[in-house]
Amino acid sequence: MRIIYIIQSVFRMGGTEKATIDQANLIAQNTEHDVHIVSLYKNVHNSQQVSHFIADNIKVHFLHEKIELLKYSDSFYNLIDLLFKPALIRLVNSLSPEICIYTSVKLFSYEPTRKNILMAHFRFSHFISGKITKYYLKKNHDKFDKVIFLSQEDMHDYNEYYHIDNGSYIHNYCHIEPKMRSDFTNKTISYIGRIDNSQKQLNHALLIIKRLVEQGDFNGWRLNLYGRGADEGVLLSEIEGLDLNAHVFLKGAYSNLESTLAETDILILTSKFEGLPLSLIEAGLSGIPLISYDCSPGISAIIKDGYNGYLIEQDNLNGFAQRLASLMNDNECLKEFGKNSLTHMLEHFSQSVILSKWLCLFDDLYKNQKK
Repeated sequence: MRIIYIIQSVFRMGGTEKATIDQANLIAQNTEHDVHIVSLYKNVHNSQQVSHFIADNIKVHFLHEKIELLKYSDSFYNLIDLLFKPALIRLVNSLSPEICIYTSVKLFSYEPTRKNILMAHFRFSHFISGKITKYYLKKNHDKFDKVIFLSQEDMHDYNEYYHIDNGSYIHNYCHIEPKMRSDFTNKTISYIGRIDNSQKQLNHALLIIKRLVEQGDFNGWRLNLYGRGADEGVLLSEIEGLDLNAHVFLKGAYSNLESTLAETDILILTSKFEGLPLSLIEAGLSGIPLISYDCSPGISAIIKDGYNGYLIEQDNLNGFAQRLASLMNDNECLKEFGKNSLTHMLEHFSQSVILSKWLCLFDDLYKNQKK
């Protein structure tokens, strides 16, 4: 079976892109399916271009060879997507896929001879909060054979909202090998992701650390921020303005994920909204305690409060600081939460679990296609 994934760029460091590539690798490396990726953009502006591992037996096709991604505003790329949609349709049709997996409903083109899947990488309420996305989803939701969400709650919300039953959910897959990595002597807290204050609210993380420093609870600890993004300069100014230069470090993109996680004792996330954050799953598979705002239903699938980390009420800086301080000052709890993280991930996010769910889905679609 030929399966096509359509994403913005294979060279962009974003959760949607990384999760899609990991999923494509999972299918390509463990089945005989013919897997392709259509990447709209080949070039990403400046230092924001990164390389993700793509299995040798995956063929990548580029729509735009010269237009740079992230060089202009989102409205510019929305216009480009609209103008070049006929070219995208021709490219996809030329590959004759049996299953086509979209990561953006704006790019969807209905073709009855194949099965069409939409991957919703954000919570449903956020997914329909944008006027353009909401318009296209309202217009096309009943044309998808499956709309896959990252949590059961989002699936239910979608099905009830549209009075339909084509919604389902499958957790993201991470390629990282499950094992305990940290020895919990690093005294290091990490954030891994895009440097973007509007969604990731890294200014909240800085305020939390500032509070702990002032309380005397941050002695010998550090916060490492890994990632690239448009707000790097803003964040550096905020670190300096809060007098946190000796405690918070902007590290750029990591060179080796496993090494980065081995140097991490706690992973934090202070986002305004998320889908199913890969950084939390990767850290959990590495046996690391997790603390995050409860900013999406997917978070509670990863973090079991008081078992492998803490779920914090949205934007509750005091609550976040208190829970973080309690973990930092209790090494035995750190170790216990770390072991629990690995156990929980193996039960719900292992390769065998996620692969089985995708193969069952493909199987069902293929059987229906043959009828």
